[in-house]
Amino acid sequence: MEKLLSSVGSLLYGMRFTMLFFYVGLVAIIFGILGKFLLETYKLFTTLMFDDLQKIDLIIKVLELVDMTMVAQLVWVVALAESPTGSTTSTPTTSSSSWPLPSFPSRACTRSKPTSAVN
Repeated sequence: MEKLLSSVGSLLYGMRFTMLFFYVGLVAIIFGILGKFLLETYKLFTTLMFDDLQKIDLIIKVLELVDMTMVAQLVWVVALAESPTGSTTSTPTTSSSSWPLPSFPSRACTRSKPTSAVN
């Protein structure tokens, strides 16, 4: 059973680079959202400058831009959540602290005496 689990784990670890295509697709989606965002922003500015726009229409257009921004941020977070080379979390190598909490220097640090002002 242990050999089977080990071979399945090795297979999954070896296939981690297949996720690269998904990450490339996510980056392409972000660029597509960026293009659409710039186009919609240009349209909104030209409408504001040269046409009459109702207040409710302006609010809806701005909310559409906010929505595109939030979608792009979500895609970016998903793309960065896992790198193609493996997990983003790593185990400590020589730390004796309770990882993943940061380790702080001990209180027994030597401090230099403050220099006093010249009288």
